[in-house]
Amino acid sequence: MYEEKDSKFKKGNWLILILKLLLVAILAFILCWLFMRNNKKQTVTTETEPEFIQNINYMKESALEYFTSDRLPQNEGGKIKITLADMLDQKLLIDFTQNGKKCDLNASYIQATKTEDDNYALKVNLKCGKNEDFIVTSIEKKDNVCNTCPNLNENKEPETPDIEAKPNNNNNSNNSSNSSNTTSTNSNKGNSTSSSSSSSSKTTVTKKVIKKVTYKYYNLCDSCTVETVTPTKEKYYELYSYTDWVGGAYYGDNYENKCERTNVYTYCKTSMANFYSSCTIPENYNQSSYTYTLNLTNINSKTTGANAMGFGYYTNLSDYETYLNKKASKVEENTTQKVELVDAQTMMNASLKQGNFTYNPQKFYLENGIYKMQIKIDILNKNGVTPYYSRNLGYNVYFVPVKFSLRLIDYDTCVRDLVSNKDKYPGYTAISNESVNYCQHREKIYKWVKESELNNYLNNGWTKTGNVKEK
Repeated sequence: MYEEKDSKFKKGNWLILILKLLLVAILAFILCWLFMRNNKKQTVTTETEPEFIQNINYMKESALEYFTSDRLPQNEGGKIKITLADMLDQKLLIDFTQNGKKCDLNASYIQATKTEDDNYALKVNLKCGKNEDFIVTSIEKKDNVCNTCPNLNENKEPETPDIEAKPNNNNNSNNSSNSSNTTSTNSNKGNSTSSSSSSSSKTTVTKKVIKKVTYKYYNLCDSCTVETVTPTKEKYYELYSYTDWVGGAYYGDNYENKCERTNVYTYCKTSMANFYSSCTIPENYNQSSYTYTLNLTNINSKTTGANAMGFGYYTNLSDYETYLNKKASKVEENTTQKVELVDAQTMMNASLKQGNFTYNPQKFYLENGIYKMQIKIDILNKNGVTPYYSRNLGYNVYFVPVKFSLRLIDYDTCVRDLVSNKDKYPGYTAISNESVNYCQHREKIYKWVKESELNNYLNNGWTKTGNVKEK
């Protein structure tokens, strides 16, 4: 009985232990999850628009040009700060903030801080509206280059080390070595150095050494001196020029206007088109004249203007064929009583011709969106003409055909310009002339050019603004 109770007690203890371990595991999982979630939130960066990234890079590039050695802090931990407003005032940047409306001129800045390793940390901070972010880069001191040492070994060219080098302290011009090559490695602030010696000269000779990011360097031989190599900068000049004068006034920055009283033409593309018309008169018509109206429905008055240019008689069979067969060139009399279609030869036989009548255009006008032509016919005689019996009309008729030319004006191509500029519009016709107060504008444009390209621009009409920069 006691053994049974003891067994149950042991089982209970194991169960409690397992539950405790399980609880600890769950708590550990929750803590890890919360830590990872919080860390993820902290590492999420603001999604930055491409324009924002571009502008912050512009600030960085300008800062790298601005922070020369005399403008950097001299003491470790020292800081120098320049705001975006300062940069715009000093013309280090072209204003991309729209006079401070987009970006905060004071909260946006660049700060240089001198670090322990004699370099500089550069923080570029940009705030535009609710979007604020920064990048960090570094400025290293200029490279220091040691001049080429004299060649002390007549039989062997001096070697150029791949890494920074200093003379072997165990060798000098007076000691000897029996080995053909000796390599020594020394340490100075974590920098590895190597040197090469020759058995014949017994002197360590190094052709060139480059030390980066430090003012501390080593003379490789007595005749080798140290010089600071400054990268060559090229001058850039800001120039300005003007675009051609363009019709119309335009108001805004860098725009110039001029207005004068002058004659202005309306220039439009035009084309000539031939039209063929005909009217009919009864055989027994006894009046000496007849006036009829033509509807030119094949011209779109909304996009096309028209002027009557010339008139004539039908002279051959092809004129009659054109009237009957080409719908685009055919113009009919404005009447409800129409003769049925006939062939060209029949129409020619029944038509009055030159010598039988004369024509007199009365007017060419636009009515209700339709161009109309009114023509007066004076009948002289009907000699040599055979009348045609019209089944539609029920009596004999004569045809009176007249052809004419129109100048069509394409309204979509029309432009207004000075009379003096007519040569700029070949194929155009000046359809109107008026005296107006004519305004024109041109834009002043700016450009930065290299000094090597300067004369070429100056010879082509560009002018210096007086602003110069180096980069």
